Amino acid sequence: MDYKVLKNEILNDPLVRGYGGMTNAQILTSLVAVNRSRQLESVDSAFIYERLDQTEVQSLDAAATARLDRILGLGNNILVQGAAKTELIAIFGGASATITALAADIVVAISRFEEIGLSGGLSEQIIETAKTGGF
Repeated sequence: MDYKVLKNEILNDPLVRGYGGMTNAQILTSLVAVNRSRQLESVDSAFIYERLDQTEVQSLDAAATARLDRILGLGNNILVQGAAKTELIAIFGGASATITALAADIVVAISRFEEIGLSGGLSEQIIETAKTGGF
């Protein structure tokens, strides 16, 4: 646990959640509630494949199919904001069902705890320790 990051979150309250007026149990609930979102930085070929609209894929000509195959052959760590995105939009069009599905699914729900880069177990005692600086 990175107590300094947790302490900063609780004491500075950058999202103005009202931690100062909360009990440790309420802070815990607020931090672990899945009510934030983030965009994935990268995906793998299977992620892309599962979101392909098959009607759109079947309508591709041979050149576009070859371009799509090259993207699917990239494997892991395909950057969401990289050249593959530009290529997929060029293949399918920005308003296509495939691009719409990909755009929706690269945004994932997370908690504030995850958003500030923390992981592992969180408890009222850990919150108290972070607040009081006993670390």
